[in-house]
Amino acid sequence: MPIPDFQSTMLPLLQHLADGHAHDNAETHAALCHFFSLTEEEQQRLLPSGKAKIFSNRLAWAKSYLKRFGLIANPSRGAYVITAKGLALLQTSPGRVDLRLLQSMEGAPGNTPTTDPAPPSGRECL
Repeated sequence: MPIPDFQSTMLPLLQHLADGHAHDNAETHAALCHFFSLTEEEQQRLLPSGKAKIFSNRLAWAKSYLKRFGLIANPSRGAYVITAKGLALLQTSPGRVDLRLLQSMEGAPGNTPTTDPAPPSGRECL
């Protein structure tokens, strides 16, 4: 199996965190390597820059996006926990969690419903 892209790791990551407990990076990495049946060689494969492991990098991107959209939080350095919003998403049984889904969610960054500004109180603007 090829190393999954970062969007393919989002749903399994949320499912891993669904117990509501904080999970550290090492535990999460191991659980998702097992979920995707990654070989030791796949786990050690480096980005073209040679500075970071591909799967670790992709998992970090998934965490970054899920945190940005409010589905996970990190209560302490290197630990992540699912939020109420993340649990609510899992309850809908999505087949996949990806950027398209995240961006379509109400309150998503850049997707916040706009309202007309309140009219001036008292005096009218000249």
